[in-house]
Amino acid sequence: MNKTKISYGENFPISQTVYVDGTRTDNYIEDGTFIHPYKTIKSAIASITDASSNKRYCIKIATAPYTEDNPITLKNYVYLDGEFKHNPSISGLNNNSPLFEFPSDYTTCDFGELTFICPSNSSAFAANKVGAKPICGVYNCLFVGTGPSSTALYN
Repeated sequence: MNKTKISYGENFPISQTVYVDGTRTDNYIEDGTFIHPYKTIKSAIASITDASSNKRYCIKIATAPYTEDNPITLKNYVYLDGEFKHNPSISGLNNNSPLFEFPSDYTTCDFGELTFICPSNSSAFAANKVGAKPICGVYNCLFVGTGPSSTALYN
C-alpha cells in the first residue's frame, strides 16, 4: 500500500487518488485521473464504491470555486484535500441543506486545505444522519457561515 503525504502534513495510507478540477470546460470522459478529472466533488465521491480501511481514497481538489449540488453524502475512508491553503472554496446550490451529510454508520473522513461556505438558510456545514458516528480531522480549513447561526457540525 502506498503512503501519500496529504498537504496538511499527516501521513495516511492512501491506496487511490481521485482528482477533481472544476475549472475544466473541455469535453472528455471523466474518470478521476489527473488527465481526466471529475468536474464536481459530488461526482468524485459517488464514483468511489470500494473504499475501506485497507483501501483509502484521497480526493485531490484543484483550486476553483465549487458550487455543489448539496448535501453531499460522505463516504468512509475518503479524504478531501484542497490544492492550496483555504483553496478551493466549496458552497452549495441548496440553501436549505448542509454542504455534507455523514451516512448512518461510522464515518472516517478528513478535510484539508479547504474553505467551506455554509448555505445561507442552513445552520451547518455537515449534519449527521440518525445513528451516524463520524470521526473527522479538519486541517487548515476555513469555515464561512452565511446563515444567521452557522455552525461547523450539527448532530
